[in-house]
Amino acid sequence: MLTRLAAAGVAAVTLAALTATGVTWAQERSGDATVSACYAKRSGDLRIVKAGASCRKGERSLSWGRTGPQGVPGPAGSPGAAGPVGPVGPVGPVGPVGPSKAYRLVTDTTAVAVTTAGAQLGSLTLPAGSYVIDFGVRVSGGSGGATNAECYLTRANEAISRSLNVNLANSPDRKVLAATTTTTFTSTGEVTLRCAVTLGPQFLADTVTMTATAVGSIEVQQD
Repeated sequence: MLTRLAAAGVAAVTLAALTATGVTWAQERSGDATVSACYAKRSGDLRIVKAGASCRKGERSLSWGRTGPQGVPGPAGSPGAAGPVGPVGPVGPVGPVGPSKAYRLVTDTTAVAVTTAGAQLGSLTLPAGSYVIDFGVRVSGGSGGATNAECYLTRANEAISRSLNVNLANSPDRKVLAATTTTTFTSTGEVTLRCAVTLGPQFLADTVTMTATAVGSIEVQQD
């Protein structure tokens, strides 16, 4: 019994040594996925043989796989250092010109007397397109008593903005009326600022401003 245990121990040591050295050589020589060997039962010697070779009398045939089972995955490595900043890319081509373009009217002339008949205070001629229009006018009371002033934008004699109304006392009562509206022309057209008296005597109007900004489209959202 002791002899067999000793022999087994010798075989294990021999097997470990061959695994570290001779097995690699055998793998390189044979190129086989399985390593074949003969184990001497009495001495415990182990020798590598070619696949399919017969062992001698008193030897036992052994074989084992060249590749062992896959090991447990190791822990994740630490993040590497950040790489250097890359070079600046080339300048891209210039994009097309957008649809935005502004048309502006400013008049700062002598005050115009506005009566119930109304008066046109300024106009902008615009090419086909959609526009956001800001407009404003300064109105002043006359000497005949309180009056109500109304101003709005028109297009082809139709109002395209809400009416701006303000009550004016006698001069020097002054106020500024201003608003924003939108419109779309299918061909060249004109927008006009018009004011009129709705109640009372005349009033004075001056410092008319109007800016029409062309936009790609207009989306009207209602509450």
